[in-house]
Amino acid sequence: MGQRRHHSAASGEDRFQGQYEKDPWRPEPDWRAGRRYPVGEEERGAQADWRAEPEHRYPPGPKGYQRSDERLREDISERLMEARYIDSSDVTVEVSGAKVVLDGTVPERRMKHAIEDLVDACPGVQDIDNRIRLRR
Repeated sequence: MGQRRHHSAASGEDRFQGQYEKDPWRPEPDWRAGRRYPVGEEERGAQADWRAEPEHRYPPGPKGYQRSDERLREDISERLMEARYIDSSDVTVEVSGAKVVLDGTVPERRMKHAIEDLVDACPGVQDIDNRIRLRR
């Protein structure tokens, strides 16, 4: 372990030695006037960091735009095919009016929830009916 050197005001040195020197991967704290903690530490979640992006987000696409059901089904199917951690070989995807119905079986409960999360992240999906069951 590194050691901390004891310093006196007369020596003019105020650095750490060994392991405690400044780590290149650790950023300097961002102190502001009147703050007890670096920015983001004091009100974590209550007030956004001054460097954060704006909290508002514009709706995706122009007014009235809706992806077609076939396009949604293809997008969801491709995402399921690319997800190597999900066995979706016994799952069917049906889309009607931007509402997705998932049916079939999966070997693990986490896969059922992962599929629903994957479908929920697909732009244009308005509702999900997850009828997937666990394979016994």
